Amino acid sequence: MRPYDLTLDEMLADPMVRQLMDRDGVAEAQVRRLSEHVRRRRGPGLGPTAGSGFAVRYDVVTPEPQNFAD
Repeated sequence: MRPYDLTLDEMLADPMVRQLMDRDGVAEAQVRRLSEHVRRRRGPGLGPTAGSGFAVRYDVVTPEPQNFAD
């Protein structure tokens, strides 16, 4: 496992995220406003990345192979 921080800009640049946003009718501006709102509520100095106002920590795992032959 390798944890890393995904910035808001990186998340919004992901094609799969964009497809989901399009499907759900969510605009980039809405996500950025929500991010800014959360950043302001958390207070100064608590944001994980400077300037982005948002980051997500993921643990990258490799799934176990599965045997579906039965």
